[in-house]
Amino acid sequence: MDRILNAADLNWAILKTPVVFSPGSAEAAHPTEVGERSVLYRSDNHQKLAIVPSSHQLWQPREVLDFYLSLSAFYGLAIESVGHVQGGRKLWGLLNTGYGAALSGTCRATMYLLLSTRCDSPLAAQASAVCLLDPGGFMVPAAPGKSMTARIARSFEFLTPSDLAEIGELMRECITFPSILEGLSGRVVSDNEIKRATAAAFGSRRGDPEVPGAKAFRAVVNVLNQQRCETTALDLLYALSSLSDARDRKRLPHDFRNAAWFGSGFKRKQLAVQALARMLGAGSN
Repeated sequence: MDRILNAADLNWAILKTPVVFSPGSAEAAHPTEVGERSVLYRSDNHQKLAIVPSSHQLWQPREVLDFYLSLSAFYGLAIESVGHVQGGRKLWGLLNTGYGAALSGTCRATMYLLLSTRCDSPLAAQASAVCLLDPGGFMVPAAPGKSMTARIARSFEFLTPSDLAEIGELMRECITFPSILEGLSGRVVSDNEIKRATAAAFGSRRGDPEVPGAKAFRAVVNVLNQQRCETTALDLLYALSSLSDARDRKRLPHDFRNAAWFGSGFKRKQLAVQALARMLGAGSN
């Protein structure tokens, strides 16, 4: 446990102190507590993490990691990596489900359960099904329709019946998504389909879903032009994911993973997956 915590920069505790108001003038009263609110902060560098009700139950990194390890053992999965984003406000873990596929050329898809836990949340974790595309290491949602999130509550039961059902649905996504990727790898796309998928992921021009922004479209075409064969829907997914990750890395170099795995970048890739899946008739609005 200590070895994993040290390697993931998680070997610190979350501390709590009351929120206080300190008047500016010397004659004013002493600092007073503000309502029933507390500040959460890291024990090692005193970085503020969140403001929560004073009754909030602390959920320490060691406890979160223990829960992730217990969950992986319960399902017989391998926990490959853990870490944090937003300075420690959110912890995450990747559980390899054992499902995946070798796609065209050197492309490989590996399916994971992505766990995350916010320090200001009463939940034990949230979980979603994701796919890691290699080469490139692009993380995309493993759902052709709306991406599902399982909300696992902290309870006296390790996993409630509702938790088990929702995680079961995520595992089904991990089983079926590789076949969708295989379908994309055999589907040649037209210029108009490239435009529609780019517009879906990065926004359309003048509100026309058929017309993407000129800058985003040029960037996608430049990536696709590096190939020497016909462009497939899988190639297009790689190009859209590459461009999305590059944007987030440039805009948020110190918190890239939060955007690419949980935030705006993940949403862009979700829209891309939905648009491409509709070409196969596998997606839903």
